[in-house]
Amino acid sequence: MVDVIKGQTKSATTSMDIIRKLWTLYKTFIDLDDSYPSTIATRIAELESSILQANQSPDLSEILEDVSALQTLRKTYEAFETKLEGMFASHLIKGTAHNYRHYPLYDRFRGLIRSEIDQARITANDTVLFLGSGSFPITAILLTQLTGCRVHCYEREEERVYVANEVVSSLHLDRWIDVVNGDDREAGYGSCTVIMIAVLAQPKVRILTEIGARAAPGTRMVCRTTIGAQRLFYQEAPSSILRRFTPFSQSVTVAGQTISSVFLQTQ
Repeated sequence: MVDVIKGQTKSATTSMDIIRKLWTLYKTFIDLDDSYPSTIATRIAELESSILQANQSPDLSEILEDVSALQTLRKTYEAFETKLEGMFASHLIKGTAHNYRHYPLYDRFRGLIRSEIDQARITANDTVLFLGSGSFPITAILLTQLTGCRVHCYEREEERVYVANEVVSSLHLDRWIDVVNGDDREAGYGSCTVIMIAVLAQPKVRILTEIGARAAPGTRMVCRTTIGAQRLFYQEAPSSILRRFTPFSQSVTVAGQTISSVFLQTQ
């Protein structure tokens, strides 16, 4: 299976062939300069949708059981997504991208966040604490735009914090969104009514344990995780730690999404 991801010759079923093409496109994108062609991002999204629609195929089960291959694919996807965020944030700040809605993954995130808003019952009266904003805080932007709530973001990488705040400033959203350097251990849980955990925020066990110990009882939580074929792209949140919290609403898996959401409450 590792041979397939690395692009070596080997007979492949349809899903395996798509995964190999995806890996090659991810690598191509990662190696690009800041003038990225949107055609590559579009083609990647199409192939990802094909994989997600083939959720139950036997060859997907094979790669999900191959730890080395799975880690390789996840690391490459994370590098692609991080590069995509950084590139778009840079263009937005410089004015060469004129609207955050032109972000290549905008439609995907908008669908995900609308579902999260509905299920977590987020309104303008809420203060959301978001762990893992990245350099382009699309979740915070859409939460604010769709509900009018305030969002406090925490990001571990200092350079991403600087870029994210520049993006927020360029969109004139400073009043609603702030991004600070830190992680779950530095987060101020006392003032928030909702906690959201990015799918790339790790380690989930430590993060959720920290929240359980420090957040006020009854605080709503949205923990992003993965189910089925989505696990090709991101690591799932362990069910053992999720069971320590009270289910708040029905879990959501939107068709064509690389991310699912679990809704919980602190005890």
